[in-house]
Amino acid sequence: MNLTRALTIMLALGLSACQSQKPCCEALDDDPAFHSVEYNSGADAQKPTGVRVTNISEIAGAWTLVALGTERVGEIRAAHPNVELGITFAPDGGAWGLSGVNRFRTKLDLASKELLFTPVISTKMAGPADLMQLEGTFHDAMRRAREIEFRGDLLALSAYGSTLATFRRVK
Repeated sequence: MNLTRALTIMLALGLSACQSQKPCCEALDDDPAFHSVEYNSGADAQKPTGVRVTNISEIAGAWTLVALGTERVGEIRAAHPNVELGITFAPDGGAWGLSGVNRFRTKLDLASKELLFTPVISTKMAGPADLMQLEGTFHDAMRRAREIEFRGDLLALSAYGSTLATFRRVK
């Protein structure tokens, strides 16, 4: 079997598994808790200042994206109210979700000293420019993440002291 065919089969299997899952996020526009995320100030603006995740079961379930770096995603949600942005973690480390336009799949590896997530597999549909830019930043945050922390219903991906993405647990 040639490499291209093997990669195509792996991608198809990964995406079909991703598509068979329930959507990772629910509409949170009417949830007052979604709009009241408490932020620190300065460079650490979105970090939940919590506990480093050591067991994936601590974060298993669905999480909705509330911020990328220091930018909240509320304006994007307002402009595209039906778009889901988030990630779901399985107890085995599998992770999947919707990043604006496309579905994605990856795996969380807490034992890794270099990469927190395996390379992201994603569908390749086009969409509005603002969603495509957000999606690129979201995928980049997963690629760059070195730590994952949580406090209560907030979860943060960070690298070298800088918060890359913040999520709120879906209830």
